[in-house]
Amino acid sequence: MKLSKRFDAVPDNIFTFLDGQAMKKREAGLRVIDLGKGSPDLTPPGHIIQKMIDELKRNEVHTYPPFLAIPSLKRAVIDYYWLNHGVSLEEDEVALVPGTKTGIHMVSQAILDAGDAALVPDPGYPDYISGIRLAGGIDVPYPLDKDYLPDLGKIKYEISKNARLIFVNYPSNPISAVADIEVFKEIKGFTQRRGLVVVSDIAYGPITFDNKRSPSFLEVDGAKDIGVELFSLSKIYSMAGWRVGFVVGNRELVKAVESLTVQYFAGVFLPVQEAAVSALKSPYEEIQKVVSIYQDRKEVFTGVLKSHGVEFFNPGGTIYVWYKIPDDASSMTYAAELLDSKGVIVAPGIGFGRGGEGYARVSLTKDVGILEEAAGLIGSFQEEKTRRGRL
Repeated sequence: MKLSKRFDAVPDNIFTFLDGQAMKKREAGLRVIDLGKGSPDLTPPGHIIQKMIDELKRNEVHTYPPFLAIPSLKRAVIDYYWLNHGVSLEEDEVALVPGTKTGIHMVSQAILDAGDAALVPDPGYPDYISGIRLAGGIDVPYPLDKDYLPDLGKIKYEISKNARLIFVNYPSNPISAVADIEVFKEIKGFTQRRGLVVVSDIAYGPITFDNKRSPSFLEVDGAKDIGVELFSLSKIYSMAGWRVGFVVGNRELVKAVESLTVQYFAGVFLPVQEAAVSALKSPYEEIQKVVSIYQDRKEVFTGVLKSHGVEFFNPGGTIYVWYKIPDDASSMTYAAELLDSKGVIVAPGIGFGRGGEGYARVSLTKDVGILEEAAGLIGSFQEEKTRRGRL
């Protein structure tokens, strides 16, 4: 069957590949430490789960849900942004989406016409590219500086003149870099001059380390005039499987996203919405507990890598560690050999763009003991490869 050119343009999903590799090993009866996907292993706070259970017992929730977010959920998002970012939102500036991955696709479809360009970080989250291409757009990578922040001065006019939007992501996936408010001010100035829509992905929001703070792009004066933010409960409340996220900010774009939601989906299951309200009303200490766990995991994992001489970017936040692989290895080959030799799955850097080649990403989504073991296996593997390279 001949499929559309638009579909053929979508790149293979690196995480589907990783799942397949893990499945083959497990079917062969082998132990695998899977650090490839950023899927939290933590459990949502008990009161969120209990709210879900209580809602499931109500007969009326098993019909089609409302097409759009229930008012109490929009108000909970509004309160969250005000309390944590000092950002004032109205209900028509909040759209509910079944996961912010869906939001990426919807924003791309709302903004891009066929042949329009969109700027994406390199390395960066690969689903930006999928969303752009399925909308008929052209993804154009932009460079990052030594701190993995946007190197705006190197984005030439010729590259961006046909662009309609730019994706920015801090705390960043896969690097784990954190941007301060001055970076967002520079982004706003740049995008205003170039006439770009900003899509800020804050999926990891408050998961920051060493007293760092990750602001919202919407904290910048006038940010809502030119952009939206993707906000998710997946990581901060360990609700990745619940598929609930938000597009907030520019009124016109939020309305377009809601219109697309009506066309594509019959809404988000009502008990999930009610549980999301409960999550957003949680004491901030619940998020701090999550941050503390990932901070401890980060310290242990990077400590072992360091003891083996493995270079890495010190994570400012998120649930990832980005580390350098031996110079003579392609990241895909490296990941395959690491799995075969040590039973550890990591995400090859090339899966996040050309700028990711020479690196690999690890997800801190296992208990500390397992992460310590995995870091030791990675370290010994790299030492073995380095010794072989010298022979």
